Amino acid sequence: MRVSGALASLLLLVSTAAAAADDPKPDYSPETLRQIFAHTDESQPKPQSTVRWGVGSVEFKAFGMNWRIIYLPIAMPFSGSVRGSNPSTMWPDPFALTGTEFATTPRNWRDNREISRERRRIEKLVNDQAKVKVEQ
Repeated sequence: MRVSGALASLLLLVSTAAAAADDPKPDYSPETLRQIFAHTDESQPKPQSTVRWGVGSVEFKAFGMNWRIIYLPIAMPFSGSVRGSNPSTMWPDPFALTGTEFATTPRNWRDNREISRERRRIEKLVNDQAKVKVEQ
């Protein structure tokens, strides 16, 4: 083992010496240094445009914020973002169309039942105290 380790280190020493002999001397002339370290306009990155166009959208920066405007009609507004109209009537509700119910926890169900019970109790009290009674 000792012979193979010594042989490997000798081989490494000879190969590094041979590689160092092949390398040319480094050139530290002023022209070469100017060429390496010169700051020219070509080396400066081009300024990026402040407006980026995407498929159906425009992105830009204004007033310290990044803005993305989607101008295709397939982009549906968020609920409540349309002023003066009810967004739920503008677009079909997929849950109502398929008959899918929202997932609720048992606590939500109990709270809804308590609210319904209290509402019925209050309506009964108000109807009993009403002076005008409507008979059918």
